[in-house]
Formats: sequence, structure tokens, C-alpha cells
Amino acid sequence: MEVIDCSDLAPKPIEDKDLPYTFIPEKSLNWNETEIEVDSETKYTSKYLKDSSMRPRAEGKVLVPIAALQQLQGSCADLGPAVLLVDPAQRNAFFSKEKVYVERYGAWIRPEEGGRFSYEWKGALKNGIQILKIYDNGGGSWTETCYQFLAFEKCSRISSREKKKEFIGVKNLGSISFDGRGGLTRYFFCRNVFAIYEILTDSVWDNEQFSTKITLISFEKSQVLFEVAKAELYKKILMFRSELKTE
Repeated sequence: MEVIDCSDLAPKPIEDKDLPYTFIPEKSLNWNETEIEVDSETKYTSKYLKDSSMRPRAEGKVLVPIAALQQLQGSCADLGPAVLLVDPAQRNAFFSKEKVYVERYGAWIRPEEGGRFSYEWKGALKNGIQILKIYDNGGGSWTETCYQFLAFEKCSRISSREKKKEFIGVKNLGSISFDGRGGLTRYFFCRNVFAIYEILTDSVWDNEQFSTKITLISFEKSQVLFEVAKAELYKKILMFRSELKTE
């Protein structure tokens, strides 16, 4: 078991009612403002956004532009900085030239240079940290797959017109990449602790020899509450292991 202490990165929670943004397409205003695309060969239907970058509106939440997530993640060749703050309301900065396709809990695009960039919202910790599964393929053989930890944060900036302007930004707290070997990966979370459970095989082609690995990423500032969460996560992992044996 490996424990990564990120308690110093834990943000002050922002109440959901104060947030104009969401990572969940189904819960955004954008969900009802889409077009349907039908694949001519497979007949599979996909939804894509009419507007890939929308300013906050009073009647509900808008989707964080996927281009903002790309900036937070960085490119395959040059990963983004450890901590970066973006303002999703910067319409021009986060407009996507490509069609932005949406599903209930995620979105994806095919960049002009090839490959695919997508995310799937996995949940949120008690302190408001959002957990996304990111898949980033630049069109070559290299692919980055990771869990990314993001937080909404209240900020201010100086403006020559308005002198001081308040906004809500998205802060990148970091990411955990998947192991490159074959195997099985599952995630669990409790309170402010996230757990990745991996069954790692020696190679993609050999499923006989394997080892297990548990990684805990803790954003819990209280050591007592961390121990409580760790015990609960260990129970969940043991239950998952027992279910695997019965299948």
C-alpha cells in the first residue's frame, strides 16, 4: 500500500449552489443544446454541443469547456503544470474548433492533429475535489491515461475596466497515471481519500503471474479522519476481491 499525502493541496469547499459550472454534461444546460450525429456505417448516434464554450447563466450550470481541461492536462509531449488555474468563462480562450461530443458523464473530441482526448467524471470527494478519468492520445503510439484531481476555487483578478473582478476558476491539483502493464484497475473513495486498486500482470499477454497494488491519495487534513477513511476503503477493496473470487 502506498499513501500519497496531498492534504496541503486540499481546497476550501465551495457550496454547490455557488458554482456556475459542472463537469457532468447531463446536469448542465448544454445537455439540451446539442445536435445529433448519426454514423453512416454503424448507425451509432452521438450528441455534440452547439456551442463548445458558454458563459455562466443564471438559469443553471454550464459545462466546463473541454479545451480548459486540455490546458490543465497539457499535451502528450508536454504535460501541464502541477497547479494551474483557468477561468472557464474566457470564451475565446477555450473554444474548440473540433466537435465536442458529450455523454452522460463525460465528453470527447478528435483533435485536428489526430488522436482523441476524452474525460469521464468519476465523482467528488467531501471537500469538493472533482475526480476525472482522462484519456489523451496524440495520434501516435503514446497514450496518457490518468485520474486527475481538480477543484473549483474563488479567485479575483485585476482588470483595467473593472479594477477588480471575481470569478470561479478550475485548479489542477495533479494526476495519477495508470500502470502500463496489463491487469485490472478499480477506484474507490471515502470522505477526502481516493483509492486506486490494481491487479498488475507481468505483461499484457500473461495473466497468470500478477501482483496487487493499493494507492491512497489523501486530501484529508485530519489524521484521525484519514485513518477512518483508510479502514473503510480497505473494507471496500476486500469486498471487491471476494466478489472477484466468486465470479
